[in-house]
Amino acid sequence: MLLLPLIMTSEALHVSFLGNSFTYFNDLPSCVVSACRAAGVGATAAEHTVGGEALSGHLENERARALLAAPADALVVQDNSVNPGRASEERFEESLRALDDIAERAAHVEHVVVYGSWGHRDGSVYEATRDAYPDFPTMQRRTEEGCEAYVNRLAARRPRGRVSLAPVGDAFRRVYESEAAPLEESSLFYRLYAPDAFHPSKYGTFLAACVIAETLRLPLPDDWKPSDAAALVRRSAVVAGSSDAKLRKKYGDAWDPGHLTDAEAARLRAAAREAVAARHESWHGD
Repeated sequence: MLLLPLIMTSEALHVSFLGNSFTYFNDLPSCVVSACRAAGVGATAAEHTVGGEALSGHLENERARALLAAPADALVVQDNSVNPGRASEERFEESLRALDDIAERAAHVEHVVVYGSWGHRDGSVYEATRDAYPDFPTMQRRTEEGCEAYVNRLAARRPRGRVSLAPVGDAFRRVYESEAAPLEESSLFYRLYAPDAFHPSKYGTFLAACVIAETLRLPLPDDWKPSDAAALVRRSAVVAGSSDAKLRKKYGDAWDPGHLTDAEAARLRAAAREAVAARHESWHGD
């Protein structure tokens, strides 16, 4: 399948992010900018992120609506992690209606990307949704199915442009299935998570950035590493205060996932490429 490059409105690719802590932890927007630059494309990013927010809640915020109306080459949208898997049909339907609104407000954006989040490491961390999501495989499967429904809903409401799923959760799944004991603390899968068992560690964010870059048709160099991404991270006061500081206060320095070897970084890049390649045929607008 021929994958056409993203049509950019300027010399640099501008990507807008609408999401919550899965986006602002470890400053994912800056990591994506770093990935774009590693792929040889200049890039900038803008974001509106609120911890725990759902798509429907964002639309009540004036700053979020302004972000959707602003010029961009790509828009990455991310829902609350328990919503796509339909633990609550009411919240799932709210998200679908929010996507209708987003499709209209961002009709000028060439490429809209649904950020496909991952199952929580040990099943849902929330008691209210633990029966629906008892473990990672179940939550990941249901979340992926819901995110695919999000993509189809957006595509049906957009008269032009592209709609894609950035299958970050599927990349997490591929790492999970490659491990003999994925829930051991030393495993690469386990180290994709912060100690709270659902937010991403810096390596989980690196994997997400790889998936999003590949979804934007920007193949990464074989030697790109998390350390390269970290060199360009903005670390704004809001980002630093909302992610690292809370984890350090609760867990101390033990929350750090440890050193990532070159071989492990290669495994994450491969998982990202495989997850994206598996969905080329389902992209809308190519």
